[in-house]
Amino acid sequence: MILRCLLSLALVALAAPARAVTPTVLPAPQPVGPGQVDVHSLGPAETPSCPVIYDNTINYVNSYYGQQQGAESLDDLHSIAGGALCSFTVGYNEPTAGVVDLTVRIYNNNTEDSPPGGLVGGPWTITGLPSGANSVILTLDTSPLLPQDVWFGVQFSTSSAGLLIADPPAIGTSHDYFYEEAAGYLSFGGNPKANFFIRLDTELATPLQSTTWGTIKSLYR
Repeated sequence: MILRCLLSLALVALAAPARAVTPTVLPAPQPVGPGQVDVHSLGPAETPSCPVIYDNTINYVNSYYGQQQGAESLDDLHSIAGGALCSFTVGYNEPTAGVVDLTVRIYNNNTEDSPPGGLVGGPWTITGLPSGANSVILTLDTSPLLPQDVWFGVQFSTSSAGLLIADPPAIGTSHDYFYEEAAGYLSFGGNPKANFFIRLDTELATPLQSTTWGTIKSLYR
């Protein structure tokens, strides 16, 4: 009976609606040149060097999360596969003059979007990014192995910067909410959908091939 009550409470908690916040319509993007970290004004997506397992950089909705205010905001990413992360793309807007730093952390998730689990990637801090609306691509020297379901967290060094919003994902899926430690689950009230401008490129995990005793014997004939 106690277990049944606990399961009922868990279902109620998952069914609770995310608290709504207001997105900000984005100003015109500012073109910039590439650097050590590739930074681009918004435009056609580049051809990735590794297979894409999650892509929400296509259907940009000309808005950003203007109330992020320095919090780490995490989007639930449900990729088509897991794998060793080669690179990731993040879209952001910094409306004030100057530069901004961003830090990315990736946490374990599941299909039910329970609160973030243990760290599976990062942190990676990218410094000196230009103001305006841009996408940044970080190619990694060391590739952590990601599960299929992750929470992708981004935190900015200023209170004015925020993540770009895009929906629907072209590859993979994401639910209509995001997560912050202090506020819990948040949304934009359904318009736009609460999904951020993120892409993951990985070397796909190679499944182990089972070997029978007959196969082993044939190798030594």
